[in-house]
Amino acid sequence: MDKLRDIQNTIAEYNVAINKVGIQNVVKRIRLKKDSSSYDFSGRLSAFIDLPREKRGIHMSRNPESIEEVLNEFQFKKATSFEMFVKGVAETLLKKHEYSSNSEVALKGTLILEMAQDYGGTYQKSLDIMVRAASSRSTQDLKTTITLRVSSLGMNSCPCAQEMIRDYSKDILLKRAENLNLSEETIDSILQLVPLATHSQRGRGTIEIEELKENSIDLLELIDIIEGSMSARISADVLKRPEEGKLVRLAHFNPKFVEDSLRHMAFHLIRKFKHLPDDTRICLQMENMESIHSYDAVATKITTIKELKEELLAPNG
Repeated sequence: MDKLRDIQNTIAEYNVAINKVGIQNVVKRIRLKKDSSSYDFSGRLSAFIDLPREKRGIHMSRNPESIEEVLNEFQFKKATSFEMFVKGVAETLLKKHEYSSNSEVALKGTLILEMAQDYGGTYQKSLDIMVRAASSRSTQDLKTTITLRVSSLGMNSCPCAQEMIRDYSKDILLKRAENLNLSEETIDSILQLVPLATHSQRGRGTIEIEELKENSIDLLELIDIIEGSMSARISADVLKRPEEGKLVRLAHFNPKFVEDSLRHMAFHLIRKFKHLPDDTRICLQMENMESIHSYDAVATKITTIKELKEELLAPNG
């Protein structure tokens, strides 16, 4: 049989370069090993390269080949991070597609972790993650930028409604102060000690951060920053009455606006990752899924490590 003609290498009818060509929605299982723990993750992969203007098509089969090649490599040398995996695929793509200068690989999915509960036992925590690697080639050198995005849930309680409840409660107690033998100072002290009603929201915090190399950021540290930014942490799906009461009590003693949570994330991100390069780009987002409104509240911050440091150090006013 005669050798088949390489149709992809023929001249394109119209000389238009294409930024991204490739495959998406490839479902794969990735086994990660971190310290003494290992866990499996099933996610959806996409793998793209750029196409020069004169070339008709890419060799599409090389994209899934690149994924399988890196997966097989990690059967013997387990990946220690999602970043390591997508970086490996992105750079393999450019090695297999000698005519391309840029590649992009993204992995999206839900990671299930087993966590310890405060009152004993364990529970499963689900985390939405996205990891993207973008590789570029200049001469024979490859440069790869990695972006990590992670989201987690928590609980927020509204400071504004709580302040109105506080004023209402104080007015009621003042009207009965004589009968109850209470001074205004005592009433204020009581209102500081008891949790006051307000409406609550389920919150979703998201951090997206660009890394210059894999393994520079611990996924669980980002989760801790996100969950610590809200009024209270959601620690399990099944809550008995004492745990439910504790969660609500903690949230109502720590009311936060959506803006408060985002600024908390910003402060603690810089505190934890101040070693990152100044030009590291970050995106923070906090979403409150409202309980008494027909809409959700969202706050977003897009900045760099340097800009955020300067903002936090600048004097008010």
